[in-house]
Amino acid sequence: MCDRIMDHEKQIWRDMKKSINEEMAGMLHHCNSMDVPCTTKIVEGDRKEAIVEEANSGEYDLVVMGAYGRDAKTEIGSLFTAIIREITPPLIIVH
Repeated sequence: MCDRIMDHEKQIWRDMKKSINEEMAGMLHHCNSMDVPCTTKIVEGDRKEAIVEEANSGEYDLVVMGAYGRDAKTEIGSLFTAIIREITPPLIIVH
């Protein structure tokens, strides 16, 4: 039974990653079609550490991250607050 659950969980992760990659490919195509050079990358790990390490790798002039919430009054969470203090490139948070 446990193996079936683990296999199902792995399939969920594969499907989710495929969906994310497809969505990011669409955004990348849109940006490049407007002559805005962009790259995308999915990095796994502890989210704060992974984001800070990747952003500070020297490969980026700008970091854009998405925020979500129920309305325009969404507050900046502790993750964004920590990242803002530790990354070198400018950060834009899009709601």
